[in-house]
Amino acid sequence: MIDSHCHLPWTIEKGGFADLEALKASAERWPEWTVDCGCETGEIDKTVALCEAHPDSMRFAVGIHPLEAKSYSDEVERKLVGLMSHPLCVAWGEIGLDLHGDDVPDLALQVEVCRRQFAKAAELGKTITLHAREADEPMLPLLKELPAGQKLHLHCYTGGAEFLREVLALPLDLCVGFTGAITFPKNEALRQNVEIVPLDRILVETDSPYLAPVPHRGKVCHPGYVFDVARVVAERKGVPPEELDRIASANTRRLYGF
Repeated sequence: MIDSHCHLPWTIEKGGFADLEALKASAERWPEWTVDCGCETGEIDKTVALCEAHPDSMRFAVGIHPLEAKSYSDEVERKLVGLMSHPLCVAWGEIGLDLHGDDVPDLALQVEVCRRQFAKAAELGKTITLHAREADEPMLPLLKELPAGQKLHLHCYTGGAEFLREVLALPLDLCVGFTGAITFPKNEALRQNVEIVPLDRILVETDSPYLAPVPHRGKVCHPGYVFDVARVVAERKGVPPEELDRIASANTRRLYGF
């Protein structure tokens, strides 16, 4: 099993653990691999260092989250470009647009920063890890600007069926990641979205420390809970959990190149 998107430094901190080994010791299960995402300037070095300490079970993505758009600069961009050649770096992200709530960066700034990062990722041939929250209308034109065949992980999908169908139809090498949000009783629409995505384009993720799945609601989420996400995805796709694990893991390895 692979947790295709998590934030382990935050998870360790939020859970009050001394280190990753202590976090793993607290979990009943743990995936074979994790893809750790550092998407704030203060977290990038922590993400890289943690991955370097665990090269046999971790890969990383780095970028600037849309809610951190004000921190993007030429200097930050140069640092990210340099990290793209790191042997453990598999993607640029998570990047995109986020219009959830009132206290978000100006949309024009988010679009500018997203477009700059898209361009660099495409130029360098790196997979993009995409964050798109309540931003369907402005997000679609930006996705249409990407070159055909661009590899992209639409992470933590919680949007609607219409936008999902539109992005799946784009000429991109795009996979869709589902999190513990699909296990929440009220989220039947999200479970129906799982049925829309072909098996060969599905990823499973925790986005830890957020979105702990049922039956772990209220706890700090961690990669060990990816099995609960995968169980619900398998049920909706009508395949055994072991088959879903095999397919989703193969999808992750192909998209991220490890």
